[in-house]
Amino acid sequence: MKLKYYIILFILICTTPCLSHAEQTQSLTARIENAKYQKESSSITLDFILTNSSEKPIRIAERWNSWGAFQWSIKITNSDRTVIDFKNPQMAWFRNFLSIVTIEPGEELHSHCILILQAAQSNENGSFTFIPTMPATRFSFPLSIIGVFASPKLYKLGKVDTNWTGSITTPALQLTE
Repeated sequence: MKLKYYIILFILICTTPCLSHAEQTQSLTARIENAKYQKESSSITLDFILTNSSEKPIRIAERWNSWGAFQWSIKITNSDRTVIDFKNPQMAWFRNFLSIVTIEPGEELHSHCILILQAAQSNENGSFTFIPTMPATRFSFPLSIIGVFASPKLYKLGKVDTNWTGSITTPALQLTE
């Protein structure tokens, strides 16, 4: 009888975190909108949008600090099937502390992004500039664009903390020149 009890307890302990993680991942969705090719700078501008579809506020690290900078990535597949991976290029911080943004239930977080093939472009109008992880020479249209938002763990610094972990991928967005 005791063995049966321990087996049931073991199953409950092992499956409960999986269920809550699955529910948590479904509480945040992502999409890309307003993608435009900027021919003069060989760049792409777009909006990366996170939506809270849960009934509770979601707190994530802001993108400007080291906790939040690497949670965002974008992958472009060229028409010739070559892939360009874009990551947030900020790797040195003059000041750095955990700060969060809260996405209320039913609300969205819009993040304007610029994807460039060279690292020499300024951050304008609060946009976040992304550079490829490997050198790329050109975009070949049509493009398929996918964004990933991933928070592998919860962060806490003093009274500031995040409450969402997981990885979500946007649906592919097709872009023609």
